[in-house]
Formats: sequence, C-alpha cells, structure tokens
Amino acid sequence: MARKQTLVAGAVALAALMLAGCAPEPTPSPTITSPSPSASSPSPTPSDEPMPSVTPTPSPTSSPVGPPATRPVEPPTGTDPDAAGMIADQAGALCAAEHRTGQSAGDTQIGEPTVYERSVSPRWYVTVLAANEFGQYYQECVLGGSEKNPEWSLTQGTPKSEMTQAHIEQMRTQNEDFDEDH
Repeated sequence: MARKQTLVAGAVALAALMLAGCAPEPTPSPTITSPSPSASSPSPTPSDEPMPSVTPTPSPTSSPVGPPATRPVEPPTGTDPDAAGMIADQAGALCAAEHRTGQSAGDTQIGEPTVYERSVSPRWYVTVLAANEFGQYYQECVLGGSEKNPEWSLTQGTPKSEMTQAHIEQMRTQNEDFDEDH
C-alpha cells in the first residue's frame, strides 16, 4: 500500500511540475500491475530520489491599492500611450528633465516621478519630489501629445505641505488657466 501511495504522490508532483512549465523531458513510466497470487516476479520499485516540490512565487507586480481615481497610473510595461503616442513613463521622464534644466535647475530631485492619468486633456499629471534651499516641494507638470512633440499645459512647484489628495484630484480632473511657461 505504501508503494502505491508513493507512486501516486510522485504522479501528483510530476503533474504539478508540468502545469508549472518546469516538467522534465518525458520518460517511459513504469507499468503498475496488481499483484496476483501466481505472480512470482517483483513489481518495479519507486526511485529513492525525492521528487522536487513546486513552490508558488509571488507576482512581480503588486495590485494597486485604492480606487482608480486616486492612485497613480502604473502601466505594467510602460506601453500605455495616449492618443498622440506618449506613455506614462515618457511623461514622467519629460517632466523630470524639464525641471532639471528649466526654472528649477539646480534643485535636487528626490526620487522618481509619479505619473497620474487625468480625466481631461492633456492626459498626464506628473509630480517629482525635490528640494532646494527653502525645503522640499513637488515639481509638477501637466502634459500630453507625443514624446517628440509634447504639449505642455503646466510646469510649477508646490510646497510639500500643500500637496494634498484634494490638490492631486483637482490637478487630475480640472484644467485651469495657468500662466504657461512653454
């Protein structure tokens, strides 16, 4: 009975490996026969080698937390283009570069851009935490279009203390008449 359980356990482990895409090359499997009273030959013995176990691994990307209207855009591969072809990653890089070379040149960017999808045009709202001699603040951009021909709606800085969920939501859902730097 123990031999039969070992063979069943081995078959289950082999099936799990095949489902996981890690199955070894197929080899002939032993034929299992019921012992009969007249049989004198021994039945095949299972291998003494333990079968590898399959351990599930967590997904490399975690699910975003919160309702869609309040979380940053997290395209899985950076291939979420707007109508003109710009993707979220490109919008973040353009905003960060604009602040490094424009009116905020000399300030230190602390971390990566956070890109939000807007419900109005232009499509992207980007924030980058930065610091200068006056303290920390957020560099902001509202832009769309294409990477080669971006359409800038806004570049500004907002003190860290004023970067609230209400401010982010307003920037994501409303267009205002801002003085354009571009």
